[in-house]
Amino acid sequence: MRISLAALLLPFLAILVQLGMEPSRRPLEEREAVLAIDVQRLRRGAEAIGTATHGPWTATTLSLVAGTPRLVGNRELQLRLPGILAGAAAIGALTLLGRRMFVPRVGIATALLMLAVPSARQLIGFGLGGEPFFVLAMSVALLAIREMALARGAAVVAGLAGGVACAVAGVDGLWLPLLALVWLRLHRGLTFRSAGVVVGTTGGVAAVLLVVGWLAFGRDAGLPLLPEGYGPYGYLDPTLVRPRPTGMQLLPLAPLVLLGAFSMRSAWWRSESFQLLLLWLVLAGATWVVTGTAAGALTAILMTAAAIALLALEHTRRLIAVPACAIALGLAFEMNRAAPQGNESQILERWAIRETGRFVGRVIDPGRTIAADARAARRLAYYGNRRIELLPAGTSPATEVDYVVVPRDEFRSLRETHGSAAEASSDHLEARVRRVAEFGGWVVARVSEGPAERTVNRSRNSSFVRPR
Repeated sequence: MRISLAALLLPFLAILVQLGMEPSRRPLEEREAVLAIDVQRLRRGAEAIGTATHGPWTATTLSLVAGTPRLVGNRELQLRLPGILAGAAAIGALTLLGRRMFVPRVGIATALLMLAVPSARQLIGFGLGGEPFFVLAMSVALLAIREMALARGAAVVAGLAGGVACAVAGVDGLWLPLLALVWLRLHRGLTFRSAGVVVGTTGGVAAVLLVVGWLAFGRDAGLPLLPEGYGPYGYLDPTLVRPRPTGMQLLPLAPLVLLGAFSMRSAWWRSESFQLLLLWLVLAGATWVVTGTAAGALTAILMTAAAIALLALEHTRRLIAVPACAIALGLAFEMNRAAPQGNESQILERWAIRETGRFVGRVIDPGRTIAADARAARRLAYYGNRRIELLPAGTSPATEVDYVVVPRDEFRSLRETHGSAAEASSDHLEARVRRVAEFGGWVVARVSEGPAERTVNRSRNSSFVRPR
């Protein structure tokens, strides 16, 4: 397939957009911190943070995220860079897919929508995870599936790309070889040989990537061969694409899609491209219902909306098309203006957790035990470069815990609980929870068992200054 100019320029545009926006540099979220700790195990071995939990990532995902050792460091942008590059390549592949299925402008519109819709941006590198690599493999597999009716070698390419997708996503990517088999059955005739090529290539590539990745990386890092995912052997994050927020983000496209559906000619539905698109939407949508992951379904929705809207505008009178475009632009402008206000508190919380983690790592002696709220424990462990125990919300710390990191409201409740327990105790020991530091809404507190206990440095030469 020839590479178009748009497929060359749009990936560079995607890299510039992602590197220039705040989400690529923002502090890690909890799910990203779990993956960052696992990647650190691959790079540092026994010197890495020792935690009992692992993220639902396959060894293939870990090796891809850590595939650029000189570029992957401790900073957020460096960690996200491999995913950003994979997402940019996926933008180019989607541009080629839209050009092959319809016309070049459909591919360009799909790529631009992937960059414009916030939920779709999470799939192409704004969030640390395996989604960008899956979208890239999915796009290449769909390109090959589209060509299977004309070229025999396309089935091998579809199997190779489908195997990579399954190695990264697990059962979340099984709809790709199923789509290839259905497409062969409809347009070329499904035989045991053709089915064996697709299924054998997909399964072989997925098995090889999983085993090689585990032998080279996961085994030394203490990771299981098949980690537990969010669902049974599903390794894509289902929280990235939520139905209600995603529906609101796609609302500006509704006027154009409704206009296209109203004016669409029946010949369009009978075309092979729309048949493939509808099969893609049905199978990926079924995967979304079963496993909860919508990476494939959201991409199909965006390409469907782009194809219907653009092709419909060409067959609609300007008297109707211009108002529909004006309504769509107005909705997009209003939603874009209102979006930053709702995310301001989340941005401040992420920065507060990062600074809290750095404080914990630099100030508190490594021999002390720290427990933190489960909603931020992994981020604190990564930024503090130390082990952090989990403290479920609303519970009191264990007796062996020296420090706790909790939200301000829970700190007040914890202090009242310990004060009441001290008054009711028979030995009159004053169990106290004392505030050490506070960043944003997060409090670092010292848990002491009695009035005689004080936190002092063990040695004058200690590199840690522990709060009194």
